[in-house]
Amino acid sequence: KSFVASYQLNLDAPIVPDYGLGGLTVRTKLIHVQHLLEGLGSFNSRSYELSTPVEARYRFGAGEIEVGVDVRNGKIARLVARHGYKGALFERYSSV
Repeated sequence: KSFVASYQLNLDAPIVPDYGLGGLTVRTKLIHVQHLLEGLGSFNSRSYELSTPVEARYRFGAGEIEVGVDVRNGKIARLVARHGYKGALFERYSSV
C-alpha cells in the first residue's frame, strides 16, 4: 500500500488542534492527498476554489471538511470542521 493512499477521510476522527482532523494533518503536501481531489467539482458535492491569491480551498464529503492549501508551498495550512462533522474535540462529542 502506498503512502499516498494511506490518507483517507474519516468524519468521526478526533479533532486535534494544530495537528489534524478527518484523517488529514496540517503541513502535509497536497501531493500526498491528491487521490482525494479526483473528481472535485464534477457532478458531486465536493468542491474547490481559489479563496485568496495564496490559498486554495477544498471541501470534502458534503462539506464537513474544508482544507486550505498554501499554493506557494503546496502544503495543507488549514483544516476546518463544518456542519455534520462528528469527530471529538478534547474528548467531547462534537457535531459542528
